[in-house]
Amino acid sequence: MSLNKPDRQTIIKAAKENDAKIKFSDSLGRVQVGGSGGSVYTDRTSAVNAINGSKKK
Repeated sequence: MSLNKPDRQTIIKAAKENDAKIKFSDSLGRVQVGGSGGSVYTDRTSAVNAINGSKKK
């Protein structure tokens, strides 16, 4: 299953607002937050929470 387009757009927007590094898998089913070695998420809510939490560190 892949993240749908609105989910990807929300994740990209959150990453831009928080200067977070993200990378989508080739299948667009997962997003890695925090560059290489970062956590991998398969849903929008968890990914956005991780991105927003990365700014607080």
